[in-house]
Amino acid sequence: MEGFEPDIEAIRQVASGGSIAGGTLVGSAVANDLAALAQSEKVGLKPTVAHMDVSAAGILLQGTIAEPVARSPRPVLRLVKGSGGSVTFSGLMSWVPGNVIVHSSFDFGDGDSVDSDEPDVRLVATHRYGPGSYTCRFLIRGASRQEPATSAKLRI
Repeated sequence: MEGFEPDIEAIRQVASGGSIAGGTLVGSAVANDLAALAQSEKVGLKPTVAHMDVSAAGILLQGTIAEPVARSPRPVLRLVKGSGGSVTFSGLMSWVPGNVIVHSSFDFGDGDSVDSDEPDVRLVATHRYGPGSYTCRFLIRGASRQEPATSAKLRI
């Protein structure tokens, strides 16, 4: 798997007491970090075991960990109220699994909006409101053209 370093010490331990089928061996610390990431980001990882080797050194599972391909973008909207009805909207924590954000749209809920496309996709916008209640909407699009949005209620 790209980005992972093989656990050389574990390979030596298993090699001395058993056989190793082809593939990358990932250490338990990396596997635990990967599992924690998958749970915190609600990433649908699918492990597939291709080979299991049992020896005095322990159990070695080899295979692949795949992420489903056509996954939706993850819009995240944060609001920071300023003075005089000014609000800053941040979509900086938004992401598109395995892709890039190619479009963003802020609908401020009062008839104004800001749209942007790559190469200058805006993920932060500031807007000034009058007194009232508003529902703001933030939309992002990845190259796959899916358009999930998130919204937030705001009272000025």
